[in-house]
Amino acid sequence: MKKILLLVVILFLAVDIYSKNEVSKFDSDTTYIINSIVSKDIWRNSTFQYSYKYNSQFRIVSELIEVLSDTGWVNSRRESFTYNADGDTTSFLNEGWSNNNWHNIQRRTFEYDSNGNRISHLHEMWYTDHWQIVQRDTYSYDLNNNRILTVIEIFNDNKLGNARRISNTYNSNENLISTLIEYWDVNWINSSKNSYSYDSNGNMVTNLLERWREGKWTNYSEYYYTYDSNKNIITKSLRLWRNNNWEFIEKDSSNYNLNGKIIQNLTHMAYDSNYVNLRRNTYTYNQNGNLILNFCDIGNDSYWDNCEREISTYDSKDKLTTKLFEVWNGSEWEQKDSNLSFPDSFGNYYYLNGSEVNIYYNSVTDVETPGFTVSDFYLSQNYPNPFNPSTVIKYGLPEQSNVKIEIFNMLGQSVGVLVNQDKSAGYYETTWNAKDLPSGIYLISIKANGLSSKSNFTQVKKALLLK
Repeated sequence: MKKILLLVVILFLAVDIYSKNEVSKFDSDTTYIINSIVSKDIWRNSTFQYSYKYNSQFRIVSELIEVLSDTGWVNSRRESFTYNADGDTTSFLNEGWSNNNWHNIQRRTFEYDSNGNRISHLHEMWYTDHWQIVQRDTYSYDLNNNRILTVIEIFNDNKLGNARRISNTYNSNENLISTLIEYWDVNWINSSKNSYSYDSNGNMVTNLLERWREGKWTNYSEYYYTYDSNKNIITKSLRLWRNNNWEFIEKDSSNYNLNGKIIQNLTHMAYDSNYVNLRRNTYTYNQNGNLILNFCDIGNDSYWDNCEREISTYDSKDKLTTKLFEVWNGSEWEQKDSNLSFPDSFGNYYYLNGSEVNIYYNSVTDVETPGFTVSDFYLSQNYPNPFNPSTVIKYGLPEQSNVKIEIFNMLGQSVGVLVNQDKSAGYYETTWNAKDLPSGIYLISIKANGLSSKSNFTQVKKALLLK
């Protein structure tokens, strides 16, 4: 739906469209949502508990963070979220606990245009007795809903003033080809510029970063990429501009299994016109394709030394239950804090930092489950989005209905039907895999006709396919 632009580091997603797997969460008897997460934080010598509440589309509406004390769990912080009818986040409120009361800390509000593109982001902090604006970001888009301009304003001297702006341009295939960053000093002043090139398959092959120095653009760094036949990145090389010449600094090589999952990433460092081993990450999966070990070792002359590892466990229903991060101290593994965040299949993201997290679930076994009754028709935003190689579409029916979910391109042409049948009331999901379609924006359309109420429901979501 919306292109998220990272300015120096670009995340690449390769896609495939079209195998269809229709699953009713209630045909499978039970669906699960995260009830709470317990995180061990070594740096703060504390244990935290994160507890969640959700709306009827299983999006997080509140997160309560408690810290373990001698007397039990004590309030620490809480976060609240609101959403519009399309499932886009419209507000975020962060509060802290002190003197037996909740106190405002910060809030963010978001606005969207009729196409679902985010057009503003306002950040405010609480000062004693009032909200104070800190920053406002505004966004503009072209006719294809590509973000072309971001303007960042900072509150200073009792008013918002220009700080930075980011301009993007695209080619006829809607690939991002340049990103210009400017800062404000009476006028807009050039700061840096990224230029991107692509091969005939739409894969990005170069990313050149230039900086504005003494009235002209000067080379700074450049990444080169190569791909396999499945559009997976197999090499990424970095070179820096030094003494008016390009000098290769680093090279990454990646291998994948037959399912397209990365199994090894090897980082080499340039040394005396050769590459020497620097870092190696090895990825291990269980029989269901879940990542259970991300193991890193460091190159040392002709051998490898242990460095760090992240271990994940899953239960018999493929639910993530624990994440653990450890580093090698020279003789044994010891826990250390790290970013252990992860997403779920409903579009929520759980931001966690610590050395170990344990995840606990609630089950939803029927549409009468308290707090999760399907009271309205709805279509959730596909997740992930952008996606590679597949994306999940979730929808809800408050009554038995005839349902059709169809995919259209931006010309309004149908490119496939995912669902076209009668369905009982409940929560459902269908998986859309990309295979034969080019990169671009596609429309996910749902039409549902209630068989008892005779009500008609239609809704459209945009999905971004990046190859």
